[in-house]
Amino acid sequence: MTRQCVVCGVPTKKACTGCLKTPYCSKNCQKKNWVLHILECDNPGREITTADRLLAKIANPAQAFHEQTSTDYGFLSLSTREDSTALYKVYHDIFNIVGIKAPMIHEWRLKGILHTALIKIYEAAGPRLDHANFVWLSQHPNLFDSDAVGLSGRERVDAVKTLLWAHIGGSEHTTLDEMEEEVAQWPEDKQLCWRFFIIVFNDCSPPVTSPSAWLAFGFCLFSDNPARQLDGPLGYPLRPLYAQLVKRCTFDEFYKAFITSSLVALMDKHGLKNERTTMPLAQEFERHLSQSPDRYSDVWGLKSFVLYPEQGRLPSLILFGFHNCGDDKEIKQLSGVYYTLFEDFDVPPSQIQDAAEKDRLFELITTLPEYHVSNTDKKFLRRVLNTENRLILSKNFKITPETINKIRSRRA
Repeated sequence: MTRQCVVCGVPTKKACTGCLKTPYCSKNCQKKNWVLHILECDNPGREITTADRLLAKIANPAQAFHEQTSTDYGFLSLSTREDSTALYKVYHDIFNIVGIKAPMIHEWRLKGILHTALIKIYEAAGPRLDHANFVWLSQHPNLFDSDAVGLSGRERVDAVKTLLWAHIGGSEHTTLDEMEEEVAQWPEDKQLCWRFFIIVFNDCSPPVTSPSAWLAFGFCLFSDNPARQLDGPLGYPLRPLYAQLVKRCTFDEFYKAFITSSLVALMDKHGLKNERTTMPLAQEFERHLSQSPDRYSDVWGLKSFVLYPEQGRLPSLILFGFHNCGDDKEIKQLSGVYYTLFEDFDVPPSQIQDAAEKDRLFELITTLPEYHVSNTDKKFLRRVLNTENRLILSKNFKITPETINKIRSRRA
């Protein structure tokens, strides 16, 4: 299939040799994009560390900050924007000007010598690096103490939970252990709302690696790809919308609205209708929340699997041809096709769902403008997308030997 290289835009049939999803025209282009792509590649060739996430953040400032990365590299220990900016500039110097690689930074942190190593780099670089950054680094050695940094991260999470507990009306005298014990007794949906409140109060958004919240609160509508978050943080524009909502409503209000599929009405009640209706994908967001938490289109299970295959295959994937794949290689190949639909061509999920229900996925994919499919790929897609979803989704369908034979005979 001919696609455009994500780096230079040149048409190419090549792709990342690890995941077979992201198109690159050359090794040089893949190397240029590797600091971002390594986080989403199915087969990066080594363990992904928080140093890789730090490098990706430096390369793309619009990317949401991974909490453990913030903890490991000192950002959560800082209390002012000026200090955070100064630390960011230090890492920018180290990665972009000196050219130190993420695995080396990771190794220095694990050995407890990160600050010493960074100081030596600045001393050796001389005028190549900003002297003001060197002075600031010299004045903050405690930021890089592993014990202090780890404690800061735990303290931050605990502080957010304590603050949130008071916000929802809990006693200020409740210990963290007592809090966890009480939350564990709540219904599953209420626990999900609690976890979501913690995420929002941490100024974060649920990624696809937290599929329950990612799906339930509509973040699945937006891209999780850091390279495509150029107009705001992960989850933009839902992140600021929910940040305002949780401050204006009570936790019980939010929970009740969630289980009754009326979060949209709750937003409007608390003066957020304009923000909700003027954001991108406003109608799709309203439609999605009207289904949450009891009914979701199967296409969201597909998107979740394509973006986060580590969670395993989901029952809903049967509608999208995966049961016709002969082995893991074919599953990966078909997953790459759907990845292209979601991430490269922005095909509306509702269109993919509709095509699946009508057994027209092959027609949808092979007739997309600018999506060039080779004869070999067409043969593969025609076979695996030979679905019988209209029969399966019919009201009278029952799994019997007769219906199974009927499906088999149509595929023969």
